[in-house]
Amino acid sequence: MSSHERRDRVRIYADILGNIYRIHSSGNRATVTGIQTKVNVPFVRFKEYIEDLEKKGLLRKVETEITLTEKGIQYLREYRKVREFLEKFGMIGGNKTDAEESF
Repeated sequence: MSSHERRDRVRIYADILGNIYRIHSSGNRATVTGIQTKVNVPFVRFKEYIEDLEKKGLLRKVETEITLTEKGIQYLREYRKVREFLEKFGMIGGNKTDAEESF
């Protein structure tokens, strides 16, 4: 993704959830600060995204640690299918983030 390309909310959600998934898959704990740094959005906006994802049941936040729910994992699977479909028809580029490569 180029530095001037804006990510929509759906992509940012996938980036957040994908990074949590990747960190947990490597046996580590995902923290609010660590995920916010990887996703690279201002903290105030990041906090809103986390609250929204938690309300939607896609993640669980306890103090500073974040974990995915089964519904969050399902979101990642479905998001990947949609991206692959859009890429197939040339609607979007194939440039995936590291987090997207892991789910």
